[in-house]
Amino acid sequence: MASHLPEAMYNLNQSHQGMLSEVKDYSSLQLDAIGIGPGIGRNKKTEKIVEEILKQQVTLVLDADALFHVKLHLQKVQKRNFPTILTPHPGEMASLLDLSIKEVESDRFGKSREFAQTYGVYLVLKGPFTIVTTPSGEQFVNSSGNPALAKGGSGDVLTGMILGSVLQYENVQKALSNAVFIHGAIADQLVAFTHSTLDVLATDIIEGISPLLHELYREKEYSTGY
Repeated sequence: MASHLPEAMYNLNQSHQGMLSEVKDYSSLQLDAIGIGPGIGRNKKTEKIVEEILKQQVTLVLDADALFHVKLHLQKVQKRNFPTILTPHPGEMASLLDLSIKEVESDRFGKSREFAQTYGVYLVLKGPFTIVTTPSGEQFVNSSGNPALAKGGSGDVLTGMILGSVLQYENVQKALSNAVFIHGAIADQLVAFTHSTLDVLATDIIEGISPLLHELYREKEYSTGY
């Protein structure tokens, strides 16, 4: 990865059979926020890594395999004093709640609000009209996006976009809503001009970030005069 992304800073982490295997002193890395989950694996060692990450006094974004592990440590999540953001799709949300996907989908607003308020987290329940819920129970519905995002990898891209966004805003809810909107708007533009819903890949979404941000900032300049 380092040879393909020369601009990326990285800290080596040992792995075993394709899964992370080293629990680090994460506090020594002096990070402002941490995103964890996509591709880390599901075993006792990766569970320990997630458990250690939960102790860090920074904003956390938990997705994918981290959601699998965090289900066993929700009391630790509840006690955290820094923003904790969970980004489940309906299947992951069902697992967190020990419910069926059908039960989650039949009450997306209610289940999201109850979970967010109970554990004091920001919850991004992905899917058509993604719902962002704050720890106080406020909810915001995203209007962008299309079925092109229903592919492996697109949620991982959203995790990275959310992580980048929360580092730019003091207001976590605005950071989440903007990241979710931009993620969906990129897919909308791709399908409108160059792709079909069948062939949009995660890398296409990444490559669409800069053009869309350029367009949005140009619109802001025209509307405000600066």
